[in-house]
Amino acid sequence: SGKVEFGSTANLITTFDKNDANDEIIKEWLSDEKRIALSIWDEKLLTDLGNSVYRLQLMTLQFVTLQLAPSVDTRMWIEKGNDGKTPVFK
Repeated sequence: SGKVEFGSTANLITTFDKNDANDEIIKEWLSDEKRIALSIWDEKLLTDLGNSVYRLQLMTLQFVTLQLAPSVDTRMWIEKGNDGKTPVFK
């Protein structure tokens, strides 16, 4: 069995409507990258590799005698926004 690796990067940008009632809830949610990862992906398919890196196991593919079990490693982090206090999830 061999191991083949590919690399890729993608940016996901989501704009929220300005609503003071939801502002604190969104800030709290964005301040925890594990909570975000678990809200995006199925916990059974997700492995926490530490240092804000998560491995997502994708659907196993089989073609004749070749079987592929792809996974995606994703690094997630939070930075402060332009105002110096609003969390920005990356």
